[in-house]
Amino acid sequence: MMPYYFPYFDPLSLLYIWPSLWMSYISMIYYFEMYRLMLETWRKSMESLFTTLPAPPRPSGS
Repeated sequence: MMPYYFPYFDPLSLLYIWPSLWMSYISMIYYFEMYRLMLETWRKSMESLFTTLPAPPRPSGS
């Protein structure tokens, strides 16, 4: 049975992992903001659509 050796800490590993983590973080923020902007634009367009549409005629019955 092989003994367990603690993994060797690579001092340059942070140089490899941090750009990846940073880019994923920036991408996440970007997509969240684009999603929020899309929802806001959709809400404004629906509000303007329903405020500019005339009211439907009321049926005149006895």
